[in-house]
Amino acid sequence: MKDDSNYTEKRAFSRYPVSIPTGYLEPYSRTESPSFTHDISEEGLCIVSDKPMLSDSYVDIYLRLNDDGRKIHRRGRIAWTRMIEPGKYYNGVHIEDEPLDSIDLVLRTIKSQRNY
Repeated sequence: MKDDSNYTEKRAFSRYPVSIPTGYLEPYSRTESPSFTHDISEEGLCIVSDKPMLSDSYVDIYLRLNDDGRKIHRRGRIAWTRMIEPGKYYNGVHIEDEPLDSIDLVLRTIKSQRNY
């Protein structure tokens, strides 16, 4: 078991666990890969993928909003990658351009999933 007693949170913004349909383009492939988020914050997100992403590489991300079909584009840098199980990876992405309105995205996602 991992000892987290000395762990210090380094993030400036709260993370919100929410699954938002996502697509991403890695620089070497330029083919959009479908995915979804594990969590988001104003300056980052965790993308679930079937293969690890290259740390310190840049990626174009498209969040697909279910309520109005709009795509939100951001450019990010892969900060870390962790295998959860074979064929499933968490990839931490630091947003390099305009911050996300994470609370609005979470609320809109919850509302669209509940069909209000």
